Parts: sequence; C-alpha cells; structure tokens
Amino acid sequence: MLWSILNGYPLSLFWSLGNWRFGFLDLLALAAVVYAGYRMLRPVPAGWQAKAISGFQITAAMGPAVFTIKNEAAPALAKFSQADPDFDLQLFVEYARQLMFDLHQAWNREDLEPVQDRLTKPMLDSMRMGLKIISLKEEISRVEDLALSQIVVEAAIPGEGWDTIAVVFQGRVVDYVLSRRSFKLVSGSMSYPERLHECWLFERPRDQRSWLLADIHDPLILAKILPLKTPQAVPDRGAPGSDAAAGGDA
Repeated sequence: MLWSILNGYPLSLFWSLGNWRFGFLDLLALAAVVYAGYRMLRPVPAGWQAKAISGFQITAAMGPAVFTIKNEAAPALAKFSQADPDFDLQLFVEYARQLMFDLHQAWNREDLEPVQDRLTKPMLDSMRMGLKIISLKEEISRVEDLALSQIVVEAAIPGEGWDTIAVVFQGRVVDYVLSRRSFKLVSGSMSYPERLHECWLFERPRDQRSWLLADIHDPLILAKILPLKTPQAVPDRGAPGSDAAAGGDA
C-alpha cells in the first residue's frame, strides 16, 4: 500500500489486483513512527537529571551531566579562590565541558586552529601529530554524538607557579575510523556508542587566568600522573614557550 501511494497508483487498482492492504513495508514504516513517538514522548529518567551540589549552582547550559567534587580536591579549590578572587568553579567546569565538544569538532574537521589557544604547546603538537598520522594512513577519524553523564573534579593541585585541575568525564560517544579512499569502516562503530571515561588535565601559570588542556589520560592511571604535578617537579618544566619548557637552557 505504501509503495502504491509513493508512486501515485490509485488504491482501487492496487486492491483489485488482489494485493493485501498492508504489506511488510507498511509494517516497518508503522513501527518506525511508533518508535520515534516513543523516543520523543518518553519521560527522562531521574538519574540523568542534574542534581544540586552544595556550594555549586548548576545552570541549564550544563545539560544533564551530573557534577561532583571529590573531597580531596576541595582544599586546593578553596586555595585557588583565595589566591584568585576571579576563579569561579562553575565557569571552569562549563569551560572544560565546552572544550571537550569543541576539541572533538576540531578533530573531525582536521583543523585545530579554533582550539589551539586553549591547549598547551605539547598538547597541541601531540594532536597535530595524531592528525598527521591519520592523514598518512589515508584514514578519517570521527568522534560524534558525545553525551556526557557525569563530570567529576577528581583532583586539584596548587603547584609552585602552576595550578592543576583534573576533570574526569564519563558518558558515551560514537568513535570510528574510515578509509579515506573507499570510506569503508576500518575500526569502531558508526551506529553503536562506546563508553567514554577520560581524565583531562588542565593547567595554568599562577599569574594567568586562562586554563589550558595539558593532557588526556585514563582515569585508572591518574594516581601515577598526579605526583609529577607536585611543586617539586614543576619548576623544571618552565612556562609554556620558555627555554625550560622546550627542554633547553638559555
């Protein structure tokens, strides 16, 4: 029946030929409409709603992701606020969340220029190298349909001249790689999202307000990385763009 309607055949002719009024294609179309209506009208589960945290006001712009702060991070965050009255945890979390979306978009477009001022130089160089390798392999990498369910400020460290905040993102994302020539799927899935669980390290010099993404790690190895961010280790690094940061002496 659906086929006759799409092609402009009169229904009387369709039925006079002894065809069924409803065919397999009609059932599929009906099932698709019912499923689409269910997805649009179903209630949102309570667990996906943002919940209020003491001392932190969640805005609608942050979406449904649940935000929490680990107890270990609270003292350092308080020091950040004392040293910098302009430091706003709410704005920082929104900044980190937005950067994740912007970085994924820049990666998909293979153009890091829109986010380069929010990355440290080593991080920017690493991302550029990743895009170059993908290009040499004649592949296309895509990260799409990002949906965050939880944002956790895992740790905060006031270093000697440097501040560090570790933010853990949890959610789901569609991650896949295509052949640039044939557009055939090389790895991942274009249909089924996979679990996202990443730790993003943000740093800033003490005399600056801008936070820069310094690295992305597996949260399971975070305990091995954070000791490297202690005040004793930071002076050897130098500021971004300085001789010490470049690994050389003046």
